[in-house]
Amino acid sequence: MNLSQLRYFQCLARTMHYTRAAEQLHVTQSTLSHEIIRLEQELGVPLFERNGRNKVLTRLGEEFLACVDETLSALDKGVSAMQLYSKGEGYIRIGMLPELGEYLVPDLVGRFLSQHPQKNIHVAFTTGITTTLIEGLRNKLHDVVFCMEPADSSDLALLPVCKEPLVLLTPLEHPLAGRDRVMLSETLSYPHIFYTKESHMLPLIQKQFNRLGQYPEIACKVLEGNVIAGLVAKGFGIAVLPLSEIYSHMKVKIIPIEDATDEREIYMAASPQTLTVPLFSSFYQFAAESLKAAERQ
Repeated sequence: MNLSQLRYFQCLARTMHYTRAAEQLHVTQSTLSHEIIRLEQELGVPLFERNGRNKVLTRLGEEFLACVDETLSALDKGVSAMQLYSKGEGYIRIGMLPELGEYLVPDLVGRFLSQHPQKNIHVAFTTGITTTLIEGLRNKLHDVVFCMEPADSSDLALLPVCKEPLVLLTPLEHPLAGRDRVMLSETLSYPHIFYTKESHMLPLIQKQFNRLGQYPEIACKVLEGNVIAGLVAKGFGIAVLPLSEIYSHMKVKIIPIEDATDEREIYMAASPQTLTVPLFSSFYQFAAESLKAAERQ
């Protein structure tokens, strides 16, 4: 059984006329008749029967037609989708750290879409921590992700996106809130909100306190930075976090840390195989060019 036989059968079942079906299929009537006979022999049941001078479907033929219609419809839909991707259109699934959804990623995607107004491009967004995002990328749940550098990136294409300095977040009424800058040692006497061990940010924050050889009291531990910031705003503690646009809209004071030695580096990651698809390659190249242009400004 092959695809041509299924299309021959479907066309003949619709027309119930060998001559018209052969004309629509651009084959000879003898070829059509021969392929239908082969199909019936392979299935082991008759698909057509004579009704007077006409050919009509048997009961089993009607049942098989329903299956063939569903199968060919799904196939045609899949072919159309692949043709869209080949033209730089289709769906692009983007994963990102939650804090990047405030400005960076929506701005980049919005500018990309505005450059292709005539193309049929749809975008789906997912948020998560770096470990989850990279796992999803490797499991083909995302096409590109915006995250911190993974521990093992040997199988990925990585594009540096930006660097975010570490800052101190305090409630608006906190004793340190009146400061324009702060030394990390000055934060030690206040309870901190830390990242959980699952977060890629925890080693970076711990490194700052390792340098001091002293550690603050930890009020609680949370996985995501935007949640930490929300807890800070409600007075549950202070926190060392990478600077993010989202914090400027929250009731917190953002204070530069004068002696912070590290920054959070954000990357766009994708599978090299994924980047052979025109749509994904186009977005990746647009992001790379946009970031280079931003650096020159």
